[in-house]
Amino acid sequence: MITAWSYRTNVILSISTGTPFLLQRKKGRIGEWLSWDGNDWVSVSTLLLTDPNFTDYNLESDVYQYRYTSDSGVNYIGSNCVIIGTDHVGWSFDNYDIPEGQFGEILTSDDLRFTFLWGVSFTASNAEQWANEQTKKCIEWAVFQLEKTLNIDIFPKEYYSDDEDSESIEETKYIKKEFPYSAVRKRNFLIRLNHRPVREVTRFDWVSPVDTKIASLMPWKRLDMNKGYLWFYPRNGQITAYSGYVYPWNLMLQYSNYQGGYHVDYKTGYKNAGLIPEDLREIIGKISALKMLNIIGDGLIAGFSSSSLSLDGMSESFSSTQSATSAFFGARIKVYQDEVKEYIKENKWKYSNVPIGSI
Repeated sequence: MITAWSYRTNVILSISTGTPFLLQRKKGRIGEWLSWDGNDWVSVSTLLLTDPNFTDYNLESDVYQYRYTSDSGVNYIGSNCVIIGTDHVGWSFDNYDIPEGQFGEILTSDDLRFTFLWGVSFTASNAEQWANEQTKKCIEWAVFQLEKTLNIDIFPKEYYSDDEDSESIEETKYIKKEFPYSAVRKRNFLIRLNHRPVREVTRFDWVSPVDTKIASLMPWKRLDMNKGYLWFYPRNGQITAYSGYVYPWNLMLQYSNYQGGYHVDYKTGYKNAGLIPEDLREIIGKISALKMLNIIGDGLIAGFSSSSLSLDGMSESFSSTQSATSAFFGARIKVYQDEVKEYIKENKWKYSNVPIGSI
């Protein structure tokens, strides 16, 4: 593990490894990786470091990322990105870079604070400060909510067929098991996967009613990644290899349906945060802002609606609501709510499959 943070014009690194390592740095969003040779960052270096603490001094204003390897450059472990020369980091400021080998942040805390919540105080009436960790959690909640609404996966997830091959796999919020797909013969042998968009199918087995593997259908698959449609039929030259059982099993599928005939393992969601469409990123920001506005507004003036004061012919009144709602930031909440509803109305079937029925 490698962690980086900035102090003035310096970057301080903490590297957790018990073996000598090669350290590299990338400057800028599209810069090349350079290695530390003890004096400077160069294209090629074989210097191995042993001290887990490293400081990079007197840096120019830019985006920096670091990585290290202990096995001759085969596998690198990357750090978070740090910014020198600016107080704000995010997609809104065009200076955020996705860390090497990581998913990255869909939106940064600065994106929410200085773009979607511009002008909002983050200090409560009791002087407590809103933490960046709270913002990140609101963004995560917003993503999960939008995933459910649009019936898509945004965060990278993995799905495994619930069988003997997946017994050792632990389920998490990003790793799930699901019942194998029914072996029902459809036109062109079509399976509609339960989750989308699909990044990769890693296993596709054809299993008999007694859980005996007949064959791997990986060479036969055709995949619509966005819609999650999985077709399978033999390509030229493959029918001979499967001729021993294709015909009898096809016959069985036509007249005797059974559950769990196809075992599919696959990965969904976007590979990294940079591949998320900008309209999707914007709506995630607005949903996150709605969650934060409700909490922050009550923290600024908790349980307070309006007051009035009259003294010797002079009067003063104050109302905490800015619209017909009862929230402190009611006007902005109302605008964001309307924009979110309109976006979902116009884009629900863009990301999901359109339901079609017949009578």
